[in-house]
Amino acid sequence: MHSMNTAPTWPLPPGVGLGGAFAGVAGTDPGPLPPGDDAAAMRRALRNALEAGGRAIPNPAVGCVVALADGRVADGATGAYGGLHAERAALARLAPGEARGATLYATLEPCSHTGRQPPCTAAIIAAGVARCVVAVRDPHPLVDGRGIAALHAAGIAVQVGVCGAEAAAWHAPFLLEHLTGRMVVAAKLAQTLDGAMVYADGGSKWITGTAARAHAHWLRHIYDAVAVGAGTVLADRPALSVRDIARPVTRQPVRVVFDPRGRLAALGVAAWRDWPLFDGAAPVVVVSGAAPPGPAAWPAAWLAERRVLVVPTLDASVEAMLAALGGAEVVAFLGRRLQSLMVEGGPRLLGLLAAAGRIDLLHVFVAPKLAGPGGMRPGWAEARGGMTPLSANPVGADVLLEFARTELADRLLSLAQPS
Repeated sequence: MHSMNTAPTWPLPPGVGLGGAFAGVAGTDPGPLPPGDDAAAMRRALRNALEAGGRAIPNPAVGCVVALADGRVADGATGAYGGLHAERAALARLAPGEARGATLYATLEPCSHTGRQPPCTAAIIAAGVARCVVAVRDPHPLVDGRGIAALHAAGIAVQVGVCGAEAAAWHAPFLLEHLTGRMVVAAKLAQTLDGAMVYADGGSKWITGTAARAHAHWLRHIYDAVAVGAGTVLADRPALSVRDIARPVTRQPVRVVFDPRGRLAALGVAAWRDWPLFDGAAPVVVVSGAAPPGPAAWPAAWLAERRVLVVPTLDASVEAMLAALGGAEVVAFLGRRLQSLMVEGGPRLLGLLAAAGRIDLLHVFVAPKLAGPGGMRPGWAEARGGMTPLSANPVGADVLLEFARTELADRLLSLAQPS
């Protein structure tokens, strides 16, 4: 999906990717903060953000650090939706007046509007913070520079861009949703060195090792929804749940099945009523390209009990099925619109998404193995749009390569430009 004629450059430093930092995060004490070291303070704020990964959706998981003149530090991270934002959470750890003259570090531009919480800029100004260091600007239409302007107007010195690339990667799904005005689509796949996603002999379904699979679960944790095709559901009966991560599981993603030929419905409820996908732990949306066959296959009471919605669409194209996920029926079912979707489908589904130009972010786990001739490979040859490499990191015995659509990578990284 990207040119192989030139050596890739990686804008993210080693150890950092679209899922945040890889090592030295969970359960570790970050230790004392070197005085005046903005990068070290922002890395600590990013660590705080990772600890909040997933729980704040649809809000971004922001991290914050307030560094006091005497060397003490107050940490904060975004709470569950409706709870304190990271800046207010950090300031709440201090007594009134303690933050006067301090430096506040935030991984995302502080908000300046009232939502479920009052503006963070108001709390920062009231606390007497002297300086605010922001990793990336927030393109949300209610923020978009207004937070920085409000701090400037209050006489607070503001610096933008410290660890900006790292923070832009961490906040990528949220940032890109507001830059594009639509649901962000990421693809996750595992392949051998020679590009196979499925072994020709139908042997072990695992291509990568346990560390890579655990990181894939972490990625599920930070995306709004996870999707597969009906073929994957029928072959593997996946749960699409978050299980193997070091941090506490704070949420389960919405589960999405693309079923353009109506194969799940054709089997009837008796065939799949006990599959882990339909355990009721998270909402399930089945986008079916065939008309529902009737109440025997999709009994209304069972659907309601297991939180399953079947959305029929006569057009089985990728664009139509993605549009169905943003339709009024899904919004009403979930109580909100989906912001980001990670597709874990097989070669055919990923090839269709690539050909339609609808992959915004790409996570590729590469195992040090060869499948040989006959292994199933995605149809990247027909992909529309170039992909810019963002990061390359070892994950156990495997390597994770991550990309963003080129025009989106440029816009994403522009939010981290120093000021």
